[in-house]
Order: sequence, then C-alpha cells, then structure tokens
Amino acid sequence: MSQGIEVVGLYVRDQDEALAFYVEKLGFRVHTDVRNGDYRWLTVQHPDQPSFQLGLFTSLTKQEQDAMLRETLQEISNFKKDLQGIIDAWKTGDTQALQKLMLEAMRDYPQLHKKLLIDRNKQWVDKLQKLHASGKTVFVVVGAAHLIGKDSVIDLLSGKGLKARQL
Repeated sequence: MSQGIEVVGLYVRDQDEALAFYVEKLGFRVHTDVRNGDYRWLTVQHPDQPSFQLGLFTSLTKQEQDAMLRETLQEISNFKKDLQGIIDAWKTGDTQALQKLMLEAMRDYPQLHKKLLIDRNKQWVDKLQKLHASGKTVFVVVGAAHLIGKDSVIDLLSGKGLKARQL
C-alpha cells in the first residue's frame, strides 16, 4: 500500500474562476467535478503528477477561510507527527485519539465544523439510507473525520438503526 498525500484541499471564493486559472493558466486538467446539492467536489491534477489532486472547494465565508488558514499555519509544524498519529490511531481503531487529532481544533470554529462535517454527514446519511433500502451491498469511502465523534456518519447511521463498520 502506498502512503502519501493524494488530495489537498484549497478553499476558493469562486470554483469556476479557480478552475479556469488552474486549467487555462497552469496547465492542470480536471480530475473530478461532481455536484451533491449545493456542494461541489472539484479536483484538478497536474499532468506530471497523476497521483496528486488539488481540491478546489468553496462555500466558506471570508472569516471561515481566514480562520482555517490561521489554524493551518499554526499547526503545520506538527503535520508529519500528527499524520502518523492519525494513521496509527486509525489502524488500531482508537477513536478517542482520532477525535483529539482531527476534531479538537475544529471545535474552536463551530460554524466551520458544522459546514465541513456535520451538514455534509447529514446529507450523506439520507443518501446512504436510500442505498441501504435498495438491498444492494454498498461500499462507501469518506474522510476519516466524517467517521468519528458525535454527528459523524457512523453516529447518524446508528441513530437510524443502521450499522456501519471500519474496514
């Protein structure tokens, strides 16, 4: 199994404007462009680095963007250590450690936490219920932060009587 960063998210004011810049000016190509209600998952790739995607995300206010940037800059020196801690906690199923490493700082920004995790989790759970009702076996992949803590996908599915598990 290869380990590394495959997607890095960048929050932008206007996805179409950012897309035009990365594609027309810098030579990137669109990798994924999928809409889910008001949410749009848009990633681009540079032709020389096909294993790396740059996510162009929006819907954050200027204050939320500033808060996220400040938090990122404050925590960047711990990135390698924290990433290894997240990997180790995931492998052992240590949800307490995952919550501390992934969610603790985000809770200082409740609106951002709600917008990036909780609101999206609720949207996904509705869709997952429909998939479950179809009787088909479903395999779903989401970021680890969506699977831990209160209002996680796991928590919301459990509240609806459905069972999900970590593979």
